[in-house]
Amino acid sequence: MFGVFTLRDVKALEPGKRSLLDWVVDRISDSLKRFFQQRPGRGTYVAMTNSGFSGNGDKIVEQAMDSASGFALVLADFTAYLEFCIGLNLVADSHPEMMDEGLPTKD
Repeated sequence: MFGVFTLRDVKALEPGKRSLLDWVVDRISDSLKRFFQQRPGRGTYVAMTNSGFSGNGDKIVEQAMDSASGFALVLADFTAYLEFCIGLNLVADSHPEMMDEGLPTKD
């Protein structure tokens, strides 16, 4: 969407239960763990842990906050689509300046 990509290495995959992977974001390697728990009649609970941040204390906090807010937007958007067939565009709307790149202006 924004020309962003990452290299990843899947360490474990148990469909419907968990996935563990390492990935590289901005040349920094970290790990992502996702766990899925079926809740009959209530959907699926998803827990995520992103670890391996580096740098000084402020940099680590910044990376953790960016990660948490990004995953929250993606999960909310994905949930709305899966449960209600509604595309909320939360990710695109959170960075409108990136969506404008390369588009003609009104000038």
